[in-house]
Amino acid sequence: VMKYENVDVVARICHDVHCSFETAQGIFEDLKKFLWLAAQNSLHDMIPTPIIDEGWHCFILFTQDYTDFCQKYFGTFIHHTAHHVGEPRSHRTELLSSIDAMMRHFGDIPSPNWHYVPVENIAQAA
Repeated sequence: VMKYENVDVVARICHDVHCSFETAQGIFEDLKKFLWLAAQNSLHDMIPTPIIDEGWHCFILFTQDYTDFCQKYFGTFIHHTAHHVGEPRSHRTELLSSIDAMMRHFGDIPSPNWHYVPVENIAQAA
């Protein structure tokens, strides 16, 4: 999973999140880790941080690439559940199972992308 590269997705993250290409690459790396964790666990227990979620949105826009990635590495399509109008956004405490899984499987939190930053502050954090 970690060997997979897609410069178009990284460029889209860079554009949409208003960050450097290097920062976008880091977001994409963390997104791949999150997707791997989601495939290993119940997706309902896995919630991405806002910045990783933004990267996921960008990857999904490349529908064929995303579909092929999911099939090749997980054998199934990993669906993204959209935030519905009137539903509260994720909070720090809801990310704990994702953070715990990251630490169990990868030994530590690999980057600041795994820290909770509200969506409205993503550009400043990137």
